Amino acid sequence: MQRKQRDIIKYIAIVILLVLCWLEQFNGYIMAFLDQALVQSSLVYASARSVNGIISLLQSAEVGIGIASIAPAQLLDPVNDLAEYIADAMRMSLGSLFIQRILFTISSGVFFSSLFTASAIGYLLCDHFGYLKQLTGKLLASLILVRFLIPLVVLST
Repeated sequence: MQRKQRDIIKYIAIVILLVLCWLEQFNGYIMAFLDQALVQSSLVYASARSVNGIISLLQSAEVGIGIASIAPAQLLDPVNDLAEYIADAMRMSLGSLFIQRILFTISSGVFFSSLFTASAIGYLLCDHFGYLKQLTGKLLASLILVRFLIPLVVLST
């Protein structure tokens, strides 16, 4: 009896994943979330680079008094370093977001969704008849990871 309940739960989970795979609202939500994250990260990167540039410009200004000159804006050097570190971190973040967007675009396409559907149907049939259960299980698990890991990572960040 317990095995039968586990199988029913497994079948329901696969059907839910199939529905999510083809659901345009799910794909649209993830894509909109990625686009919004890209815009926000780009704005933070541009702001950090602007602050860095302005402080660098201020640091180059010198005030000369007779034979001596001082650069009072050199006191802003720690802020300039911080702006550089933020810009570097945002550059890596933007690269990661672009890669996630490309991978999600590929994995949410019609070809991949069709492949996932065929694999899920094949798994359900093979599981029901007890034929090639390990092979189809590994194939389905791999496709589930590829298809749903990126949205999970995107939503968790």
